[in-house]
Amino acid sequence: MSIFTILDLASIAIGALFGAAIASKQKAPLVGVILLSVITALGGGMLRDVLLDTEVLALSNAWYLPVAVTSGLLMLPFAERITEHSTIGLTLDATTLALFVLVGTEKAISLEATASAAILIGVITAIGGGTLANLMQGKRPIFLERGPWYASAAVLGAMYYVAVDQWLGDAEVRGSTLLLVFLMTFLSGKFGWNAPALTK
Repeated sequence: MSIFTILDLASIAIGALFGAAIASKQKAPLVGVILLSVITALGGGMLRDVLLDTEVLALSNAWYLPVAVTSGLLMLPFAERITEHSTIGLTLDATTLALFVLVGTEKAISLEATASAAILIGVITAIGGGTLANLMQGKRPIFLERGPWYASAAVLGAMYYVAVDQWLGDAEVRGSTLLLVFLMTFLSGKFGWNAPALTK
């Protein structure tokens, strides 16, 4: 199993937990839990693969869908409590965002996408699942809300990856990208730093 697949599965597992937490708050039936877990966990990656016109891993890889479903169901009794705990929830959220940014941007680069396209794909991979889950609930996507660095952290993380990819080794690029996105997301949430906006 490649490092890309391992990182992708890790992000899917944590993403499914957030989907389970959303379903728990909505008092959703079992099918609702499964659907929200799957959409939150796999939505961004599926959009990534469709836009890159490549194999949709969520549909072809035997691990992706079972990991999303199993993680959502197994973590359901704890999901809402975990995500509502400020430090734990924020840590998991920042970790998931960082992983999705990394795998999305890396896959785009590996398929020889342009720099701007790779950045776009990295951001879509990161926020796509959560956006789809919000739309299904009739909520505004989180990237349209004024608040901590989330989509902004994804954009900067993807830009950073593209900028340093030619100069650092794979491990250094991955590690530093994960750290950058994680810190921007975690610290902005912890200390209430709002992302840049044109209006007050």
